[in-house]
Amino acid sequence: MARAILAGRRMVVVDELTQGLQPSLVAEVLAGLTAVAAAGVAVIVVDQHAGLMLDRCHRALVMEAGRLVLDTPVGPETRQRLDELLMVR
Repeated sequence: MARAILAGRRMVVVDELTQGLQPSLVAEVLAGLTAVAAAGVAVIVVDQHAGLMLDRCHRALVMEAGRLVLDTPVGPETRQRLDELLMVR
């Protein structure tokens, strides 16, 4: 992420940002992600832990079996909708 800011990137895509991280480091990494976005860099996050990222998003998109099943601005009802979509079937 730091490299993206230093290189003047306008967009960063991260995949499974917190996977394998020690739990005590997750908050630091998420704070860094928030700082990158605050610096004006568009951040796209692909993560299986949608709830963890939701508080830091403006928009939520969910794909299932290669199809887009949700594309919505983040609002009060978004977490419930995500929970419904992501329930183990």
